[in-house]
Amino acid sequence: MTVPVPVNSVEITSSTYETYITLVGERSSIVVSSAVGGVFSADPCTQAQFLAGNTADQTCAGNCTGGTCVKEPEVAFVSTWSRRNCRSQTMVNVTVNELTERTLIPQLEWIEWFSTWFNKEGEVTTYVDDVNQQLDCLTNNIEAQRVALGIPKPKVLWATPPASLPVFANSTWGSFGICPNYYCDAVVRAGGIMLNNDSAVAALAPRWPNPGPNASTLFSTVAGQADVILVPGPLWSGGYLSAAQCDQVYS
Repeated sequence: MTVPVPVNSVEITSSTYETYITLVGERSSIVVSSAVGGVFSADPCTQAQFLAGNTADQTCAGNCTGGTCVKEPEVAFVSTWSRRNCRSQTMVNVTVNELTERTLIPQLEWIEWFSTWFNKEGEVTTYVDDVNQQLDCLTNNIEAQRVALGIPKPKVLWATPPASLPVFANSTWGSFGICPNYYCDAVVRAGGIMLNNDSAVAALAPRWPNPGPNASTLFSTVAGQADVILVPGPLWSGGYLSAAQCDQVYS
């Protein structure tokens, strides 16, 4: 099956794709999304499309019926982990796997892949080059300033603390991200030391769904080493940790 390019209407199954398509300048092409309805997307413009009836929430169990959908998407961008689209079986499904990228720039470059669907490769390539140069400049300046001021690198932990997300609501333990990945790269570029990259720390980390015995104690042991804690979810107090005492826990 072929798809005429540029496409005018698409479905997405991840809020990440919303960001890429928005940066390409084609937000209005998103007619079905799993990222709207106030669940996964906080972008006010996308929410406005949803409230105006121009973007449908991907909640239907079967094909588009009863006027649920604005119009049939020409192509669906689907992730390897989310549910597949609920449109007709004849629509083209394209799997996107940007999260396999381990650093920031390769992940950003997926915007060039999305741009090909809208015939906007030229302007997007310039954008990626500009961001790449700016990121290198910021990284170098941060390190130069840190050295000049004699500031030690902070120890940073990316962690899901106990009960901070619904999946952990009945648990008393948390879990940690594993480097290398894009947020580890971001922290290192920003001048931090990523505790998630420490093999000794990783060995202590309780893992979902089988945390093992004493998981809550292990979480506290690891998190207690951090100067800064980054939480991928609702903000968590963590008042008994030094990072929390210094107001260095961020959502």
